[in-house]
Amino acid sequence: MAQEMARQGNTEGAIAHYREAVKMDRNFPGFDSKLAEALNLSATPSDQEQVEKEYQAALTANPFDEKAESRLGDIALRGSDLETALTHFKRALELQPNDADACLGIARR
Repeated sequence: MAQEMARQGNTEGAIAHYREAVKMDRNFPGFDSKLAEALNLSATPSDQEQVEKEYQAALTANPFDEKAESRLGDIALRGSDLETALTHFKRALELQPNDADACLGIARR
């Protein structure tokens, strides 16, 4: 249901359903990442801590989630933490050498 809502542009509805899915099984790979992506789309500066927490949870559930690594790099970059950003972008490229987001993140650094 959450994926369909996200596809239709109903980000708030998608977030609510992803949160329910995460409550049911916090360790199911993909739920945290999808929740984090939905939160990231609608995030205000005050939401960044929650977004970062969800990307961290996504990495806990799936240590090979290069998108979560790249998004954490983006968050660190926005916070002017260049070393942490570089660490996340490099890790994303280790996991997926052709990850465009990670390449762009390193270039922006």
